[in-house]
Amino acid sequence: MDIEQHILNLINEIGDIDSTTHLNERYLHHLFSHRIQQDYPLSLDYHSKLPPEWATNVYRNKNRGLYQRVNGHYQVAGPEGSSGFIDFAIGHADEPDVAIEFKMSTHFNKEGIIYDYMKLLDARNHIRKAISVVVYYGHSSHSKNCKTEELNKCMKEAKQRLGTYLEQKRAQWFIFMEIINGGVTTRFDCSDLQDFRIQ
Repeated sequence: MDIEQHILNLINEIGDIDSTTHLNERYLHHLFSHRIQQDYPLSLDYHSKLPPEWATNVYRNKNRGLYQRVNGHYQVAGPEGSSGFIDFAIGHADEPDVAIEFKMSTHFNKEGIIYDYMKLLDARNHIRKAISVVVYYGHSSHSKNCKTEELNKCMKEAKQRLGTYLEQKRAQWFIFMEIINGGVTTRFDCSDLQDFRIQ
């Protein structure tokens, strides 16, 4: 099964979440890790095809993505910065085929979303395809932040912060879902640096 199909299966299962249950992002991490190991076994050697918490600054390479937080906002940085960490990389750690970030919370974490998009779109991070799955859940009414305009603002801000480090050709699939009362209320998708669109 390809990685995109694993993501689609996960998204379909997310749609059945009881939004009144206390959950967090780690549930997605563990479930995805369990499922993806059918095709990409996790191992404790250099040859693992499933590096979790993949460091953007692999092997302390000066040409990889480094970041720093300034006045509460993540920015690209030079040697004084720190490595970012991406939830999962699929493929060889030097240059993963796919990098995946998950977010799942009861509030709209704008800065966290922007930072994830920055890491996934940074040309210094040698990945071939970027996937982001953001799940906002638990409230009884639609969030005013869960709109295409807000998500497109997050994307625009991430691109602006990257500046010349923005990778224009990287394949990308970003998903945002809002779940209310145990059902998906809205889902937005964005691919290949286009704007978010409702699904």
